[in-house]
Amino acid sequence: MPKDWSTSGRDLDLYLDLDTARGRRAGLEEALRDAIRVGRLAPRTALPSTRSLAQYLGFARGTVSAAYDQLVAEGYLITRRGSGTMVADVPPPPAGPAGFAPPAAVPRHDLRPGRPDLTTRLYVRAGRSFRFPNTDELFGFDPITYATIFRGDLKPQEGTNREIGAYWNAASVSLHADLYRTDLTDEIAYDGTTYTNVNLPATRHQGLELDGHWRLSPAWSSRFAYTYTDATYRRGADAGKRIPSVPRNHAALTLTWHGGRAGTWSALVDYTGPQRYSGDDANLLATEPGYTTVDLRADWDIKPWRLTARVTNLFDRHYATYAGYSTAYADYYYYPADPRSLFVSARYTFR
Repeated sequence: MPKDWSTSGRDLDLYLDLDTARGRRAGLEEALRDAIRVGRLAPRTALPSTRSLAQYLGFARGTVSAAYDQLVAEGYLITRRGSGTMVADVPPPPAGPAGFAPPAAVPRHDLRPGRPDLTTRLYVRAGRSFRFPNTDELFGFDPITYATIFRGDLKPQEGTNREIGAYWNAASVSLHADLYRTDLTDEIAYDGTTYTNVNLPATRHQGLELDGHWRLSPAWSSRFAYTYTDATYRRGADAGKRIPSVPRNHAALTLTWHGGRAGTWSALVDYTGPQRYSGDDANLLATEPGYTTVDLRADWDIKPWRLTARVTNLFDRHYATYAGYSTAYADYYYYPADPRSLFVSARYTFR
């Protein structure tokens, strides 16, 4: 089921129809393409960093990076040193001749009884990635004097991406599995001991992504996603050690009721596993605990209006999405997540 998502804070607000039935990377690529084609993302619009977008969506950072790289290769996005990734000057599609009507869309799945749509597709992908540091990644601060630190010596991040996967569809059930490996050189990451972004030694991110969707009935559907990430250093003094701030396990389960005029109501259970504290490159400290949250969401599509209400962290869990160990103070520090929060939004579509 397509869903609207947005990023918040200092990053640009984005409203995209994100459908991961064909996989997370393919869904993100298609959502960005559509937003650029129809003009919701105007030329020269700066996009969120891969790190912040991956954290918000619960995707592997390599998945977001690969989606950005693919759209750069297609000409939808561009990268500029110091400016990150932005929308390219993409001309609108040419209009058809007078009286021309495009052929009616053919449904991808025939859900009539006795007519299963059984489809299996395998794929293998390989590519290179390259990105400059974003502007905000060039600045940090001294933990003692709190003076601003400029990291103009950050090198561009380069990587080699490989993946193999499969899609399987059968009537009301769809599954997607993907094995991936990304080898990075000069990976850009935040160092909790220096309070600045740095270039890491050669790293490797590899693992498994699973997505599934099940249409339980005309009114009910469910979706699950699971990501296993093994992120390690390939070289240097910490070769073979886990990269801090990268959880190995992440899982999400969504149950949705499609109530027609009564709206669409969803409950999301999200789990993030334990991870190493930022700054613990040698893996000598304890691990930061994992956490589970529950969110609720309701959407009403009353054209031309779309109304949305969300309750995040329903049970008001106390947890931190990021934590580190400060050598300056010889103690741990945490960035606590928001408490239970209510968000209400309205969007009007001009015709």
